[in-house]
Amino acid sequence: MGRDGSDYVSNQVNPENAALGFRVKSGWAAVVLLTSPIDSPRLRDSRVIDLCDPRFPETRQPYHAAMGKLETDAKKTNRRTDIVHPEATAQLKKSINDVRRTIRNIGRFTDGPWGAEQKLAAVGAWVALCHKPRYSKRERDEDLCGD
Repeated sequence: MGRDGSDYVSNQVNPENAALGFRVKSGWAAVVLLTSPIDSPRLRDSRVIDLCDPRFPETRQPYHAAMGKLETDAKKTNRRTDIVHPEATAQLKKSINDVRRTIRNIGRFTDGPWGAEQKLAAVGAWVALCHKPRYSKRERDEDLCGD
């Protein structure tokens, strides 16, 4: 459920041409839903979701990095972010400038925030969108039903 209490999922989105992207943080995540066309993905939803129970602060993860240490070195954090774009450009077969421009333009269509977390989630969704589903809906249903 979103922080705004919503749990609505649009029935206008075809699951064969939609993808979710996530940017997970401590206790919350930015989530972006994109749909086709792949060359010019469309933003259908962008929101922040809680990954912990806000009534119980101890359920919020206090650390990002391994070994229980909070990462405070901005250079290390930026290097990790910089890894995402070359991988995305290779999978999307687009230049780094095209990827950045498209992600920036996608954000024009949201009323909510469009910061680094949402942009990285959108890159993930776009990469996922360019991959074909492993199963057709019928095959997936049969597989889940054990047929």
